[in-house]
Amino acid sequence: MSIVRIRMPKASDISGIARMQYRSMRMIEYRHYTEKELSVYAMETDQIMSMWSERLVYAEFCNDDERTLILVAAESENESPDAKESVIGVIFVSVLDGFLYIRSLYVDPDRVGHKVGTAMLTNAILLMLKRHYVGGLRLEVFTDNDQAIGLYSSFGMKPADFSYPIKFGGSASKSVPLRLKIMCMEGRTTSEWADLLLKKTAEPVKSMLSDECIEYLQSESFAKTSEYIRTGNYIPSKFRELVPPSKRVVRQTDEYDDWDDFEDWMETLFPKD
Repeated sequence: MSIVRIRMPKASDISGIARMQYRSMRMIEYRHYTEKELSVYAMETDQIMSMWSERLVYAEFCNDDERTLILVAAESENESPDAKESVIGVIFVSVLDGFLYIRSLYVDPDRVGHKVGTAMLTNAILLMLKRHYVGGLRLEVFTDNDQAIGLYSSFGMKPADFSYPIKFGGSASKSVPLRLKIMCMEGRTTSEWADLLLKKTAEPVKSMLSDECIEYLQSESFAKTSEYIRTGNYIPSKFRELVPPSKRVVRQTDEYDDWDDFEDWMETLFPKD
């Protein structure tokens, strides 16, 4: 039986992320595109690789306040450290003005329905709650993506009207065919939210969560945060009492040691003409 773990990404994951996202987009996001629309709007694998390379560079070197988080779902045949892994999911989130924006969430089409998306989103929410005040969730989604809408609705999110931050690229509706509709969804940290999150950590989701996430779930900080949410006292000043200034996360990777090493690796991936 295969094992799935949510963890921080490595530079070596980028090609796997790109292949997985390409399959997901072609089979789900782009399924109603015409051939002409695909030629104009669809991303190809090399474009996706370039995009995630930039995101990982930012998350690794330019994210001192930890307001951006990337996680992958990695599947392996066993728990051996040498077991070969396959990327079957990726999530990219950022905190801005008290909201956690879900900027990308993709699951391998063959793993949809196996709680991988739930595990990644639960993990991301909990780790951001640990580091920042999170008063709600926001995202954009295709109106015909019933599976994604179902996932987000299960976290208490509903259709809402707001402008997606220009800082994050603005609305995705500007980069899709006009006949296809994208809607915004939003969820707030109401008194029921803490219990909802805890329910999400039941099996099989629990076995996929990262060690850092499990540790946070067992901490006094999470217990007090949950209490504040349940009693309607979850406000920024209470959060600041609980959580000291965040410390930079040490990336568990030996792919590169500094910016120059990463640039050298990037050049091997995308050689210049």
